[in-house]
Amino acid sequence: MYETETERLLLRRWRDEDLEPYARICADPEVIRYINEAAPRNREQSRESMTEFVAYREERGFGLWAVEEKETG
Repeated sequence: MYETETERLLLRRWRDEDLEPYARICADPEVIRYINEAAPRNREQSRESMTEFVAYREERGFGLWAVEEKETG
């Protein structure tokens, strides 16, 4: 299963176009402090994280999802 959805959300595999919004999230100190990161990440560190998420799922069959609000994408 590579996608699942609720009335409001789509949980799916990570895509290349997720990098920019994910990098913005990872660069925001107010966001990062809630997800146990020591410091905000730069774009390259965010790319590395995404690559690890994808590899982990492929190797083990489970892992982190990208979450998309259906109404706004």
